[in-house]
Amino acid sequence: MPEPHQNRAAQEAELAAAKERYNRIALAYHAVFGHEGARTPAQMLVIQDMEERGYIHRTTMVPTREGIVQHEKMEHAEGQRSFVLNTKNLIRIGYEAGNAKDTGRKSKTKT
Repeated sequence: MPEPHQNRAAQEAELAAAKERYNRIALAYHAVFGHEGARTPAQMLVIQDMEERGYIHRTTMVPTREGIVQHEKMEHAEGQRSFVLNTKNLIRIGYEAGNAKDTGRKSKTKT
């Protein structure tokens, strides 16, 4: 049976590798989508489309013509919203990590 400190070291190494992968992905999202206030027209168009499709500025309770809320449609809309919010969070984390890298500071973002 391995010593407890060996397991802990392996877990810490695995966690560090996972954080590094996450930060690389966040930086890539930021490279693709830019950040608020400095996006190209194409990036703004894509972000706006994602927000519209992701129900960011409207309710996910989409009623039928009869006024009945269909739970399956609502769950689908919530899934779309969750994806867009997670994507926007990755873009923000990438922006913060990129700024920290450029200035030599540590990122404030907890991953």
